[in-house]
Amino acid sequence: MFKKAISLLILAIVAVVFAPLANAQTGSGDIDRVRLELERTDQILERAREVVYSSPTPVGKIAFEEAKRIRDASWDSYRARRYGQAIEQTKLVRQLAEKVIAAGRLAEENHDLVQRKLEHTKGLLDRIRENAPDDIPQQFRALWRTAKKNLQHANEFYRSGQYRPALKLCNQVEKAARKIIEAFRDRKQAEKRFQRRYDQVSNTIENHQAIIADCESERATEMLQKATQFHEKAGELFAEGKIKGAGDILQNAFRMANRAAEECRGEGEFLGQLERTQAVYEMLVGQVAPDDTRGQELLAQIREQLALANRAYESDNLEAANAALRAANMKIKQLQRYLQMDQEF
Repeated sequence: MFKKAISLLILAIVAVVFAPLANAQTGSGDIDRVRLELERTDQILERAREVVYSSPTPVGKIAFEEAKRIRDASWDSYRARRYGQAIEQTKLVRQLAEKVIAAGRLAEENHDLVQRKLEHTKGLLDRIRENAPDDIPQQFRALWRTAKKNLQHANEFYRSGQYRPALKLCNQVEKAARKIIEAFRDRKQAEKRFQRRYDQVSNTIENHQAIIADCESERATEMLQKATQFHEKAGELFAEGKIKGAGDILQNAFRMANRAAEECRGEGEFLGQLERTQAVYEMLVGQVAPDDTRGQELLAQIREQLALANRAYESDNLEAANAALRAANMKIKQLQRYLQMDQEF
């Protein structure tokens, strides 16, 4: 019935388009151009034929058969010197061919999506079977068996090209699988610790969002986005029972969120401290005699640390830049103490 409805709709469109052209005088058209357009349409229709064979769909098959019929009619019109009608017909053939190609492309995308979903869902059920405790309650055994049957039905739908019901069953199976996994964690205390830490990191990310919002640092924004991705990935791994891996990823999220906030807070503070340290160093240069071996040695060490701080900052390594700046300030204090002792003598 669906096929009949589609065919009737296409026939109605054809009737509306071509009725005014049936009696039109079109013999003065550009014959070579018309023939070229019809030949190009044949090429497009050939591509549509390949799509129908490689990725068949009900809509694609109907549209392709109608396109072939109108293509033949367009050549009949051409041979009868009804060139205007032939052009309009070949336009409609191309529209139908594009519909066939689009339907095939969508079918391929759905095919890949459902295939990945089936593989993922099967992996969940296999892991449950391998890791489930021996004393699993009967209610969860029954739930697992039902999920297994639904997965088999989903594969049947998939093989017959019915991707929507296949995907729906996959979602049901995945929901059941996750319910079983959640019910039988081996390490309950580890779960509790993880959940507390997960919430803490979530609060950290939310609190840092306000800092990042007022910061114009693109790097800080990227870091916070990465922290959010790590946080979400940790939640996914936790849901799959991979508690250790989830904890490692969660720690990455925490570090990345703090680095993002430090990027916003620390850049301005670092530049100010660097400027002040540089000024103190330049003042001390004039206080050290050229032949003062110890003083010149400390000045060289300060210069080296300031250069390291600048290079690290230019490489977007704020942590290393701050470390080098702290080292420079420590050397400055040593030089100041040395100069005071020298003046006492």
